Amino acid sequence: MRFNKYIVAAVSVSHAISRKFFGRLIPLLAFLATGIAGAQEVTFTTNSWIPAGDTSYAGWSITVSNCTLTIDGEHHFSDVNVIGSDGVITHSAGNSNGVWLVVSNAVTVEAGASINVSGRGDGPREGSSGHGGGSYGGRGGGGSPPTHGDLFWPLDLGGGGRYYSTSISLGGGRIWITAGVLDLDGM
Repeated sequence: MRFNKYIVAAVSVSHAISRKFFGRLIPLLAFLATGIAGAQEVTFTTNSWIPAGDTSYAGWSITVSNCTLTIDGEHHFSDVNVIGSDGVITHSAGNSNGVWLVVSNAVTVEAGASINVSGRGDGPREGSSGHGGGSYGGRGGGGSPPTHGDLFWPLDLGGGGRYYSTSISLGGGRIWITAGVLDLDGM
């Protein structure tokens, strides 16, 4: 929508300047409109990975259907759709960049689908002992490490917990979403 407002403003200004300039602007506007209407689309139906720095799907509309799509780092899409009871977007465990979605239109997560980074964070932090939680933004109980991270601006990966030396878990991952619309019926 914002893009269309710019086009209207450009037409109004250019018409006032000169017919010659306006005549050159019309093919540009037609090209831009074609680019918007002809956005690429891809549907993932098997587990896949988009690594950090991979621009293969930049500006595309992506659909994740009944599989897991692992996205590491910042990626720009026109639309993101997560569908089906097994549709999941996540990031690689321990990836400090997490999953960062910049979506010009809408992110839609259907019922049963999810954007889930549980267990994708760090292992137990230094200072944990016995049995303790991760202590992100507050103490985790037991032999938990010192508090880390910001409760109100959570940008770091979550620290994991431990049960003595027999069981160690990973903390939560990191999700950052910027979108025109977020339609969240799933998790």
